[in-house]
Amino acid sequence: LFAVAPVAAAWLWRRGRPKAAALEHASCAAAVAPWALRNAYWFGRFIPLDDRAVTPLAYLASAGAVRAAPHLTLSIERTPLIDAQSERLAEAKDVEALYDEMQALTRLNLRERPGTYLRAWATRCAVAANSFIRAVGRPGAALLVVGLVILTGPIYRGLFLLLAYFVGQYTLVAFQDRYLLPAAPLALTLAGIALAEAASRAAGVPFASAPVRLRRAVLGLAGAAAAAAGLLSWGRLAGEFGRPRALVAREEADAGWAALREGEPGRAKGRFDRATAAMPGWPEGHLGRAVARAKLGDPDAVADANEAIRRARRPWSSYIDELSAEWAAAALEARAGRLEKRGRARAAAADLARAEALRDPARRGGMALH
Repeated sequence: LFAVAPVAAAWLWRRGRPKAAALEHASCAAAVAPWALRNAYWFGRFIPLDDRAVTPLAYLASAGAVRAAPHLTLSIERTPLIDAQSERLAEAKDVEALYDEMQALTRLNLRERPGTYLRAWATRCAVAANSFIRAVGRPGAALLVVGLVILTGPIYRGLFLLLAYFVGQYTLVAFQDRYLLPAAPLALTLAGIALAEAASRAAGVPFASAPVRLRRAVLGLAGAAAAAAGLLSWGRLAGEFGRPRALVAREEADAGWAALREGEPGRAKGRFDRATAAMPGWPEGHLGRAVARAKLGDPDAVADANEAIRRARRPWSSYIDELSAEWAAAALEARAGRLEKRGRARAAAADLARAEALRDPARRGGMALH
């Protein structure tokens, strides 16, 4: 999507609207600038969004994988090519060498085994479509179809093309469900416009004919929402120039898991306390603390497991992505262990059944976690 801003600005300029072109380009730059500055501060070079993030995704796709891993492992899928090439990748001396090797293998696989990639791509298209429908909801998806029919004009066509481009690009590489979440606001906005237009036509008063004050109010609310999002982005930037909270939480959690492996639940609990203090909304911190407390015999372990389950579900949606599902499943298993020790075998069995279902993408959508 990085190319969209200059292309849109060029289109506006050619149509004789230089001020609109400048405003559009400045708005996009203002949204990206906080993270480009943060990346320059930490990595010492210009990285507007990501640094070679697509490399492992492209490799996995070329090797026949449909999905990417939700955590720092190579893949959640085993394919003949991944199995055959894993030793070669393991020989890389550092991350740069690993990424170079992945790029070389991607070119090799696409050149010599294009059918492997194309078969995975066809499956990925269906998976991505289902994931997108779950992200926006079936009513939202239905309204998008209505919008394709009744919303005409170059602006709407451009927005629908942008949405199709965004979703379509993730069918080209291995993906996670969460990659499609950024498309949800645009999709739901178009769905809402389609609903308003359909209702206006049914009433015989198209939205374009609505009073100027009403249209200005709608546009003002949209502008206020965009400004709030921008302020949040810049506000988070201030914290990124200190030690990032996510980095602190990750280091503390890793130390907590290490302490658990070494049989020191007391030390692990302290580490997970610090991880949770750094990022209160992070499910893994609560999950780790639940495990540590369970090993210490603390009855509050169930409360922490409940909190991890609650945090794993995105609060504004019934949508559950792979990583959230993994955290929730682990938390359910931790809670099941505590419930079984209390003699509540039926409740423990229900938690284990939900954990098993969460690890199956086909059964995950719309589940009740609690």
